[in-house]
Amino acid sequence: MPFVLRTWMYASGAMFSIQNLAHSGRFPHTVVLALQCNPAAVYIDLMRFALIDSFTTAQLPPHVWALAAGWAVLAFAGGFVWFWKAEETYGRG
Repeated sequence: MPFVLRTWMYASGAMFSIQNLAHSGRFPHTVVLALQCNPAAVYIDLMRFALIDSFTTAQLPPHVWALAAGWAVLAFAGGFVWFWKAEETYGRG
């Protein structure tokens, strides 16, 4: 597995609880905030909320819906520009 993908997975909160890190006080607030804003962590929290009955709204970070919408808009805009610029190379067989 490539290094970047492993790092992304370990920083996503799938391997450990970001909330526990936030409450432990071992890391600066900016590090915890960066981990909470990671797109993988945001969507993992939303999937837990959607699929696990015991995961309630109280356990969701307050910013998760806004960040999910922001990452979705950013991914759409980035993908649109990427494929628009590359259209010349794949669109004219």
